[in-house]
Order: sequence, then C-alpha cells, then structure tokens
Amino acid sequence: MTVPDFDIVLRGYDRNQVAGLAHRALAALSAGTGAPPAARAPEDGEPITSAELASARFDVVLRGYDRTQVADWMDGVARELALLESRDGSAPAPSAPWDPPAETPPPLPDFDIVLRGYDRVQVSELLDRAFATLAARTGVPSPVAVPAGTAAITADELAFARLDVVLRGYDRTQVADALNDLAQRIARSEAHSGPE
Repeated sequence: MTVPDFDIVLRGYDRNQVAGLAHRALAALSAGTGAPPAARAPEDGEPITSAELASARFDVVLRGYDRTQVADWMDGVARELALLESRDGSAPAPSAPWDPPAETPPPLPDFDIVLRGYDRVQVSELLDRAFATLAARTGVPSPVAVPAGTAAITADELAFARLDVVLRGYDRTQVADALNDLAQRIARSEAHSGPE
C-alpha cells in the first residue's frame, strides 16, 4: 500500500501534516505485516496506533489535500492497523470498530461554502432536527443550541432528505457525509429503543 495522490483543493488539509502521518501509518502497517516498508517513515516519527490515526486532526490551509479523500484513506488504514493490533495483542480490539461510543456527542460539522452547493438554511434545519432527535433519544448533549420545539426526525427521513442546490451553498459531499453519519447514529438509537 502506498500514499495515494490526493487531489489538491482550494481549502484542504495541510499536505506536510498528511504526508508525515501517512508515512508513519504505512511504516506501522509494514512493521505489523513483516512486509518491506512501502514508505519510509520520517526519522523523528514514532510508531502510530490505530487509535491515534483515527483521531488525527489536520490544519485546513489553502491548496491542501482534499479532506474527504484523506479522511477515507486514513479510515481504511486505521482499520487495517486495528486488525493487526488485535491479532498481535498490542492493543485491545474495539468491540464495535469505528462506531463512536454511545456517550460521544456528534461532531459539529464545518462545511465549505462553494459556488453551487446545498441550501444553507435547509441544511441547518436538518442538522437542528437531527441533533434534537439524538439528544432526546440518547441523552447526549447537542453540539449546538437547538431551538425549543424542534421536530424529531427519523433515520430514513434524514437519509433521504432532498435539499435544494443553490449558489454559494454548503459543499454537497461534506453535507452528505455529515447527514449519513447522523442518520447512522439515529438508526442505532432506533435499533436499541425502536422508532418514536
């Protein structure tokens, strides 16, 4: 496995930070499998664990790597590292990999504004409804102040919500990823207690 050629976008993750962490991750994978390293880790780089990789954060800069591509690639590598760690016992295998614990509040999305994107008001209303639903169903506090009386939403309603595309709207890929994450969280809460 090698570090892919991520697209360079106007506002993306810092390329040096991503490259440094990616090389450390690939070196850890190579060490775990016994394969020759596909990428050389920086001299000062310490071995990285799947938990560190999954929780890594990067600065957003001008002309950086596409955030969605980087996140998807890092998630895949973190999964492979977690499998290796669970096999050698170097780290405990998570009981439900990549599902945040029930008590973890959902992250507050930070969307880019693009020339043609989803209507910002509609997205904000959907997020308010999703956060209100999660707070009511799980008791986890919302990352934003949700207006009183905000209607609940089901996982299916959220997953299949139709949004208008407008000028100067939110990035469609980022919105879709955030709504899918929230829909999965609501679906898990519905599976435990049934739909309301």
